[in-house]
Amino acid sequence: MIMKTNILIAILCIYCGNILLAQEVTKPKKIRAKGDYIHCQTMTAFPEQFETYLRQDIYAFNKGKTNIGVNYQDKQKETTISIYVYPAPPAMEYRLRDEYFTCLQSIVNTTKQGIDFSAKVSKISKDNYKLMAISASAQQANSNTVLMLFECGKYFMKYRISSNKSDTSTLRAISNKLIERFSPTEIVKHQPLKPGTTIHVAPAVIEDTIGFAPIMAAALAKSKWANEEVDSLEKCSGFPSLYFEEQKRALTDMLDRWENAKKQNTRFQKYFNELSLIRDNGFLDEFIYDQYNGILLLPSNLKLNLEKYEVWKQQHKTAASLVGPIFYYLVGYEESYKQESK
Repeated sequence: MIMKTNILIAILCIYCGNILLAQEVTKPKKIRAKGDYIHCQTMTAFPEQFETYLRQDIYAFNKGKTNIGVNYQDKQKETTISIYVYPAPPAMEYRLRDEYFTCLQSIVNTTKQGIDFSAKVSKISKDNYKLMAISASAQQANSNTVLMLFECGKYFMKYRISSNKSDTSTLRAISNKLIERFSPTEIVKHQPLKPGTTIHVAPAVIEDTIGFAPIMAAALAKSKWANEEVDSLEKCSGFPSLYFEEQKRALTDMLDRWENAKKQNTRFQKYFNELSLIRDNGFLDEFIYDQYNGILLLPSNLKLNLEKYEVWKQQHKTAASLVGPIFYYLVGYEESYKQESK
């Protein structure tokens, strides 16, 4: 199956939170169930027992029961497994990364203490379907935690495993069993994204004819890279924004376009010149890695000199950023949600 790309350009607006936010309930509602409980939208079945872990409770976080959490615990009550399935916002880039940080903040709010998580991006594959996942682990004095977040088309799935006895390697082994039993790729099969690429551009970019061309070159580079380098079944799960090569292609195309226009005035001149300075000093790879906190799918042959880059960064104090509260453009598969309502 070949996924065609229809690009729609629109004025940038940022999507935050759950797409069913208006339907959320103020207090989670406990769901009573005997035998398997089926999450109807994704057809995910939650049995009364998983391995040696017994199902303790099921909660709905919205009225439609599309946003649910299921808790399992061993008989000794030493290890708790929490599985969450919930609607994801429109599939624009950064969606998975942003949700990961939201999950971390939720853990901090619950535990009321800072936790040092080490994160890694990986790819899960089953029946030719592929999807991105972010896994993280933390070792604490009284407990250990492993978190796994999956981008499953129009839904997210999240595992959180906590134990006051088992180490993180044991918890990661449990998470692998969870992937086999509660497969995130099965959710993609039931709630896939469909063709239709949208590029949102900030109003300030549209109004600046000189700055528009380089920034649009970056957005088009991401769309082209995703279309050529990622297969159609992987694109069913989300816009592939966590590939290092994709981010570098976008920056390279943008700066190449800027080289042809940099003698002209634009409000983005400082931004382009700082990025050019980083590239010309040989630190473009390190800059991308640093901007994403290493939460990227990295090529195996990538070599970074982060210590040298850190020294250079302190000396030059550049302000250019790839992520944060201000976006010049966003690329993604927003059209999937519009097609569903037609």
